[in-house]
Amino acid sequence: MVTKESYEKQTSDSDVEKMMRESVVLITGASRGIGAPAAKLLARHGASVGVNYYASQAAAHEVVEEITSAGGQALAVKADVREPQQVQTMVQQVTEAFGVVGTLVVNANASFSTAPFVEHRWEDFEAKLLGELKGAFFPCKAVVPS
Repeated sequence: MVTKESYEKQTSDSDVEKMMRESVVLITGASRGIGAPAAKLLARHGASVGVNYYASQAAAHEVVEEITSAGGQALAVKADVREPQQVQTMVQQVTEAFGVVGTLVVNANASFSTAPFVEHRWEDFEAKLLGELKGAFFPCKAVVPS
């Protein structure tokens, strides 16, 4: 059984760099939160990274700037991952810039009010749930064939 600890002992930085070198990674929701450091880490190990954003254009461009100034390759791509046509366009932009997407990190998060639970309506929860499912389904559908 492979545990996190045993994998970390077996996998050196050079192994990760070998895996990532010349690979193309697309990360949804990569302008902030967990997505931004993931994009920077993968780029540091040699991947070309598509940095997806929906509303945080300035933050996405900051992530790209940090990656490119360190010698990496990155591209900010705006898309609502709940919309299949926008997802197709996003994947096409990343593919044209770097080649076929080999790794997809589904990280985008549908926003949700921070109001107390008892104040939410079912429709609020349903919209979040459906948004998150679409945000995983449509990018996978667009990337998996390649």
